[in-house]
Amino acid sequence: MPHRSVSHPPIYSVQDGIDLGLPELMGVPMEHLVKNLLLQDTHGRLVLIVALGDARLDLKGIAHKLGCSRLSFASPQTMTEVLGSEPGSASLFDLLNNPHAQEVTVFLDCGEVDGDIGFPEDGNTRTILFPAKFLPKVVDRLTNQTDRLSA
Repeated sequence: MPHRSVSHPPIYSVQDGIDLGLPELMGVPMEHLVKNLLLQDTHGRLVLIVALGDARLDLKGIAHKLGCSRLSFASPQTMTEVLGSEPGSASLFDLLNNPHAQEVTVFLDCGEVDGDIGFPEDGNTRTILFPAKFLPKVVDRLTNQTDRLSA
């Protein structure tokens, strides 16, 4: 899979990336920056939402699709224990070689994207970019989940 990696100052949100000019640095439209949010339902089920940076998420609708009553942000402690990352640096790639990968349901809310998308890599000072068309395959390889959900 073709990919490239870009180093940059630390970012903690998509807005930080936009403010630092990352879309121009990486050669992608700003909406191709991706946010990764670790959420938890009332029973402790973990969900990593992968969404385009400009997307407004309907957490009630996502919870309904997942068959749970409510989703809220996982605690910083849970993020560290499960993903090995701090708030503001969660990434789909935190599931790589992660013994907790099977405990996390990945929910893709990226729609149809033409071109590259970027994910945090190794914290919040590098972004890996690859063609968006490979995203479902990347999720499958990282999680071995056949029940991956999409918006």
